[in-house]
Amino acid sequence: MLLKAMPVLHARTYNIDFRTGKLLIEPESFSRSDADAIYRIATESTRRRELAPPCGRYVIYGSGSYSVVGRTVRFSDLYARCGKEPKYIKVDKDDGRLAYGFVGLMIKAGSQNKPIDLSDELILDIYERCIEKRWEETENDEQAYDTMKIGLMDFEVQPKLAGANYRPIPGQPSRPIILEDNDDLREQIVYAAMSQAFEGKTISLCTSISVVNKDIFSIVTCKDAASKIQEITEAVNRVSADDLRKSEHGPVFPALCHFMKLGSKTMTGRGKTEKPLGMEKQNRVRSLDDLLRETEVPDNNDGSIQKRNRKR
Repeated sequence: MLLKAMPVLHARTYNIDFRTGKLLIEPESFSRSDADAIYRIATESTRRRELAPPCGRYVIYGSGSYSVVGRTVRFSDLYARCGKEPKYIKVDKDDGRLAYGFVGLMIKAGSQNKPIDLSDELILDIYERCIEKRWEETENDEQAYDTMKIGLMDFEVQPKLAGANYRPIPGQPSRPIILEDNDDLREQIVYAAMSQAFEGKTISLCTSISVVNKDIFSIVTCKDAASKIQEITEAVNRVSADDLRKSEHGPVFPALCHFMKLGSKTMTGRGKTEKPLGMEKQNRVRSLDDLLRETEVPDNNDGSIQKRNRKR
């Protein structure tokens, strides 16, 4: 089916790095605040992108008046998965670094009711049609560092099928929801989040993350989600214990994040770990920022868990 939408592209070009604070391509209808919001989401989705699965990361954002749906990918992977001759994939020089970025569509509220399939072919089509307009720019070009605004374009899309256990998920909760990440559940979660966004609800989802940032995404998926939730919660309780003892009427600290069930499957993984996240061998507590950045993450390919702990 044919969909009218405006492209969004956060990527670099052959000669010029990512534009600081700016998208490379954005919808012509975007205000400054719209552009800033999507820029933050796009840049956050590329953090530690080498730890994402081969499909990259899915991003769903609903503002109420519009939705942005897309994927953060390495572009050479897209060409390989589509079986096409690669281009627009290396930067700085012909044998340079592999390019990556966020590719998506802005869809106005009410113009699309059912979730669409964010297939490799669709994402590659958006990327090629946008990047060709800017790929050869150099720093001497007058508007090389500016965002290019593009209006409605026609895209051939396919409907996305709901999973057997599909159930809606909350839109924009007060605390981040952390869900388990695997191929089957990821597709179901993306369908549910896109349904919410197309209904005009506020929501922000990123899949296969390695770092929880509660200020950007309301829903995330990651490997071994239950352990991450338990470790963060226990560590936060320890961090706040001294403050609670000093106060006659200590404040109540809400849980930093929580999990949920979707259909008949629990979305949160295997369970407990031996030591709370953030606690060193001598039980010395580290800061909350440190806790949020310590995580169990999948490796590049096989989905196994690897520990990444940073000392203060």
